[in-house]
Amino acid sequence: MVLRGEIHLPSYRGRAGRPAPAQAADWYARQRTGHAALDAVAVLAEHARPDGTVEVTLRVAGEPMRVTLQSAAPGAERLISCATGEVGTPGHYELVELSASARVAPRPSAPAAVPSAR
Repeated sequence: MVLRGEIHLPSYRGRAGRPAPAQAADWYARQRTGHAALDAVAVLAEHARPDGTVEVTLRVAGEPMRVTLQSAAPGAERLISCATGEVGTPGHYELVELSASARVAPRPSAPAAVPSAR
C-alpha cells in the first residue's frame, strides 16, 4: 500500500505538517470519497469564520471540495507527539458541511464517515 503511494484509510488521522483544521478536513474528505492516494487531496485554503467555524477548501482527485468544521471540546489526554512524547488534549473538529462536485461524490465502497475527526 505505502509502496504504491497510498495511505491506509482506517488508521489515517490527517497529513502531518498541516494545521489541525486542514488535517481534519483532509480526513473527512478521504472518508467521504475513499481516495487513498497520498496526493489525492490538496489543501488550497483555510479560513476562520466569525461564527467560529473553519472553512477549508480542498482539491480532491482534481475536483474542488469545501469542508466546514466546528471546533469541539477536546477529548481525553493522549500522546500528541511521537517525537517528544508530549501528552495533551489536541484540537478536535466536527463536520458541519462537506460540499463537492458530483465528480467527487462518495464511492459506493468508501468507508462510512464517523461523527468527528482529530
